[in-house]
Amino acid sequence: MAGKVSRAPAHAVVIRPPFELMRPRPAAVLPAQDAFPGGVLYEVKLDGVRAAAWRGDGDVQLWSRQGNELSARFPELLPSLRAVVKPGMTLDGEICAWSKGRLDFRQLLRSPARRRAEGAALSCVAWDVLSRPGEDLRDLPLSVRRHLLEELLADAGAQVQPVMATQDRQQALGWFEGLVQAGVEGIVGKSLAGRYAPATPARVSWVKVRHQATSDALLLGVTGSVRRPDALLVQLPDGRREFTSPRLTPAQAGQVAEAITGLLRPPETDAPVRRLTEPYPVAEVLTGSGRHATVRFVRLRPPE
Repeated sequence: MAGKVSRAPAHAVVIRPPFELMRPRPAAVLPAQDAFPGGVLYEVKLDGVRAAAWRGDGDVQLWSRQGNELSARFPELLPSLRAVVKPGMTLDGEICAWSKGRLDFRQLLRSPARRRAEGAALSCVAWDVLSRPGEDLRDLPLSVRRHLLEELLADAGAQVQPVMATQDRQQALGWFEGLVQAGVEGIVGKSLAGRYAPATPARVSWVKVRHQATSDALLLGVTGSVRRPDALLVQLPDGRREFTSPRLTPAQAGQVAEAITGLLRPPETDAPVRRLTEPYPVAEVLTGSGRHATVRFVRLRPPE
């Protein structure tokens, strides 16, 4: 078997949170099947919240890529995860919400009680296993980790599943085009020979192709009524501050109004913008190209 495994006593916990999670780099097209060492595994990119499911000597926990514990926000998942994630085990994946037969990202922003009232269901879709009892698996190639993941989740039930994946590029392209209406954002291509190594960004072994290339911006303030905002003042990743355009839709305005409750600074006399306090919410935006490009609000990201 390729790679080395860090071994400890059979039930020892060998890695602990917070975790540094690997992130795919954006790409314009899906890589060829032989583009990476060992070939390419193509996975559907789901519209959810990134999280690692980990268990130490106590209960199972969910950790964000920012190093925050998310367990209390998604209690519906914990019973199913307890049955699968044994002490010393770590899964990397996505928390997804399903409503009316498709992924519904908005439900991830809502309370567990509201999700129950609206009939939304949560699932944990895993694409990697980083450790199991007594073993750190991150130095193993993805081909081996994927096999172990499928074995570990073989009897997990519908709420905890391995991500849909293939080594056939044509099939992946079919998913890319055919699963948009179900809420699939795109496809991630990964090197089957790749280690799980977040600290080595120069070794590009994960790439993502999305239907729309968005970025995360800080929400600094709003214009219009705080109960029905018109536009957002955001800070883009390059530091620029811009207003979003066009006017927010009623659904977007409602989402923003709910999220900024309790975050508003006292109003300034005649100021057109109501500013927020830190920590700022994160807004997902589409930024056009060119000198007069607009910044279009897509949605708010859940706090991580």
